[in-house]
Order: sequence, then structure tokens, then C-alpha cells
Amino acid sequence: MTNTLAQALLAHQKTDIDSAETGYLNWLKDTPHDAHTWHLLSILYAQLGQYPKAKQTIECAIKHEPNVATFHNTLGKVHQKMGQTQEALEHLQQAQKLDPNSSPIDISLGNLYAQLKDHHTARKHYQDATQKSPENLHAQVNLALSYLRTTDPDTAKKIFESILLKEPQNAIAHQQLGQYFHQAQRLDAALSHYQQAENSTENPDIIAHLIGCIYAQQGKLTLAKQHFLSALENNPKHIESHHNLASLCTQMHEHQSALMHWLRVAEHITDAPTRYNIGATYLALNKALEAKPYLLDALSMDHQNIDTHIALGATYLKLQEHQQSIIHYKTALKLNPQLD
Repeated sequence: MTNTLAQALLAHQKTDIDSAETGYLNWLKDTPHDAHTWHLLSILYAQLGQYPKAKQTIECAIKHEPNVATFHNTLGKVHQKMGQTQEALEHLQQAQKLDPNSSPIDISLGNLYAQLKDHHTARKHYQDATQKSPENLHAQVNLALSYLRTTDPDTAKKIFESILLKEPQNAIAHQQLGQYFHQAQRLDAALSHYQQAENSTENPDIIAHLIGCIYAQQGKLTLAKQHFLSALENNPKHIESHHNLASLCTQMHEHQSALMHWLRVAEHITDAPTRYNIGATYLALNKALEAKPYLLDALSMDHQNIDTHIALGATYLKLQEHQQSIIHYKTALKLNPQLD
């Protein structure tokens, strides 16, 4: 039987989830009072996003061993994932009573308070976590992020820099420092940090997108395009990359590609600028009939937009509806007499 549990643990470590689940369940058939295996099974279900199952199995663990802090910590995090914040808080506080010196429990409490937008209390727990475990980089990362949430980027920067002294490849620290320098328009420093995060991040689409933004600002359009496309390879639903690619392709006069990306943006965003950009792109492709409804939609959302009136003037001109064309050109001129 011991071999069965060992095999299940090994499968779990290797992310062979099906084998791990089968092994844990087989073990629990013969040893149903093994609280720690119930806990492992709960962690597995939580990793799969199956939170009701995770809740049920960790409750089995607590039923057999009610005074284990780690079990209550896990149940608290599961409740949090299920949106049950009051129950989450109760179990996390119970966990802390059972083990007041636990850094991971402070991190869990900090994460819950951060979700509740109580950033002062969240920061206190992250600070407590770093004091209890000074080498716990996860606690330090969360502490730095808490400073960012309360608009203290300089303190966050110092913490992230100290993290990199201990763990030079920490992807979160590199990403956040990249964004810090990016916001300060120190593009070379930002790019350096983004590139160091690129190979070790869990969010390759975000990093590729950020690198693309740097290259776009530097006027390196081909490199920017490559990175935006890389972001979409990792996450086809990354709307910001579709948006930036659409703008980039327009600059590069690749209007058919631009149209494809604008239409993907429009699946999620239906504001006036998006409708205008689709219409203007159709117009650039000499498809006035297709451009017209998008431009009219944009105008209905923003009656005073000069660019939309000009584009509609050009659209009606191509459609040989000269009177309508004149109306929109005159309206644009009225809104901005300097166009004359």
C-alpha cells in the first residue's frame, strides 16, 4: 500500500494528474482516515480549478484531524477561490491561531485582504510573513506588489531589486521593474528586465506584449510585430496584442491584417474608436460599402469626431452619394475651420 501512495505522490510531482488522482483515491479506499492524503487530493483538485471537490476533500481531512493549521489554510484558500470570503477569513484566522509563526498563512491572509481591497491590512500580513521568514521571496514579492497597489512604486522598486540580488531570475521582479522603468520612459532598462523575464515567466503572452510595446515606441515596427504575434501564439485572446497589432499593421500599410485584428478587438470592445478604425480600414481597402455601417456606428457614439466625419465624407464620395459626402466634409470643417 505504501508503494501506491509513493507512486501517486510521484505522479503528482510530475503533473500526471490522472495517475495521481487514481493513486490517492485507491490509497484512501484502504486508509480512509489518512487526513494528509485527503489534503493532497484537495490540493490536486484545487490545481485543476475543481473547487467544490477541493472543498469536500479538505473537509474530510479536517474531520479526521481538526487542528492542523495547513488544512485550514488550504480550506480558506479554496473558499476564497469560490468567492466565499467570510468563510475564507474564518478558516485562515483559525489556521493562524493554530500556527502563529507560519509565513504561508500570513501570505494567504494578505492575499485575501488584497482581494478585499484592504491594502493596509494586506501589507501588514505580508510584512509579518517576511519577518517570520526573511528568505521567503514569495512573501517579499507580495509585499512589493502591495506597495504598488497603494501607489508607492519607489518602495516596491527597492524590494524587487533586493529580490533579484537573492534570485536573479525572478520573473515577477523583472516584469515589475520593467514596468517601473517603462512608465518612467527608460525604455532600454525596461526592455532589459522584460527580456530577462521572458524565459522564466508563467505569463509569456504578457511579457511578449510588453516587449512589443517597447519596440513599437522605439520605432522598431518589425520587432514589435513579431512580439505581438508571439503574445497571440501564447494567448489568442490577448486583446491588447490584437489592438496593438491592428494599429501597427495600419502604420505598415498592411490593411488586410489590420482589419483582421480590429475585428478581433471588436468581439470584446464596441466603443467608437474601434468602430471607426474598422470603418477606416475598410475604406483603406477600397471597400466603402463595408466601411459605411461601422463609421455610422462610430458617429452615433461620438457626434463631434472630426476624423469620423472626414472618413464618412470619403466613404460617401466613393459611393457616389455626393450630397451626403458634402454634409460630412462641411461638418468636419465647421468643427475645425483650420482644415480649410
